[in-house]
Amino acid sequence: MIASKITVPSNAIGFVLHSPANLCVIDPQGRRIGFDAQTATTINEIPTAVYTGPDREPQVISIESPSQGAYSVLLTGTGSGSYTLDIELTTPTQTTTETCSGSVELNEIKTHHIFIPESGNTLIIDDTPPTTTLTIGEPKYMSDKIYVTPDTPFTVTASDVGSGAKSTAYRIANSTGYDSGWLTYTKPFNLTSLRDGNYTIAFNSTDNVGNVETTHQVNVTLFSWSYVFKDSDGRGTILKVNTAYKFFQFIAPDKDFGVKYDPKMTVLKRVIIICYGDSEMRLIATAVDDKIDFCSAIAWDKTSNKKYLLIDKPNCRPS
Repeated sequence: MIASKITVPSNAIGFVLHSPANLCVIDPQGRRIGFDAQTATTINEIPTAVYTGPDREPQVISIESPSQGAYSVLLTGTGSGSYTLDIELTTPTQTTTETCSGSVELNEIKTHHIFIPESGNTLIIDDTPPTTTLTIGEPKYMSDKIYVTPDTPFTVTASDVGSGAKSTAYRIANSTGYDSGWLTYTKPFNLTSLRDGNYTIAFNSTDNVGNVETTHQVNVTLFSWSYVFKDSDGRGTILKVNTAYKFFQFIAPDKDFGVKYDPKMTVLKRVIIICYGDSEMRLIATAVDDKIDFCSAIAWDKTSNKKYLLIDKPNCRPS
C-alpha cells in the first residue's frame, strides 16, 4: 500500500506525488479533484475522492471505486525540480503499482495519461501517441513520385502499445482548392471521384487516453487511363494506357503485370505504339484511338515464358 496520509481502500486508485508541484486528476467522466491551476483553488467534483491539499509533500489523491477508462494527471510546478508520481490500483484480487518521473519548472503544467481497461484489474501509463502507417495498394507506379489510379486502395493501420488506438482520421487535399476535411477511417479508401492531379493525404491516430499522433503526409499523383482495350475473342486480356505519363498496365487471366512506364511510348495523332521490355515482361502493342477502337498486343512473361495475345477489334469489344 502507498505510504501517505491517505489509506488507499481495497477498491481504489491512488496517486502520490513527490515534487515541487501541485496535483490534479481528471477522471473518465471529466470530473476533477486536486489543485485547479486556472483558479488557483482546490476542487473536488468526484464524490468518492479525497485530496490531501496543495503545497504538501507528498500530495495524495485517492478515488474509491474508480471508473474504467482514461485519467489525466496534471502537475503544476510550484518550483523547479524533479518529481516522482506513484500510482496504485487496488482491487479485491490484486494490486498494481506504476511510477513515472520527470522534471518540472515553476508554473509549468505536465500531463500524464493513465488508462484502466475494461478488466478493471490493471492500469497503464500511456504518454505515447499511436503509430500509424499508410499502405498504398496496386495499381501504382513508384519512382521519385507515387502515381496512383482511381482504383488504387489506401489502407491505414494504427497500433498503440499502451491504452490502444481509439480512432484514425485522414484528409485528402490539393493546391487547387479540393479539401475533404478530416474523415474518420473505417475501411480502405481510394480517389475514385477526384480529378487527375497531385494530392496530399494526411493521417494520424488518437489513443484511448487522448494522445494524438503527429500528422503524417504522403503526396501522390492521381492519373486515369486514357484507353482500356479488352480482347474481343474471350482471351481475358486487358491493356490499359495513359498517354500523358506514358504508363500502361497489361492484365492476363492469371497475372496482373502492374503499372509500367515506357518512356519510348510513341503517341501520334491517332496511333499508340508500345515496344517495352524489362526483367519481368515484354510487350509489343499497336493501338488506334477509340474513334476506330482497335488494338493488337502480344506480351511475354519472362519468368514463365508464357505468351499472351490481345486483339481488340473495332466495335467487337466484349461486354
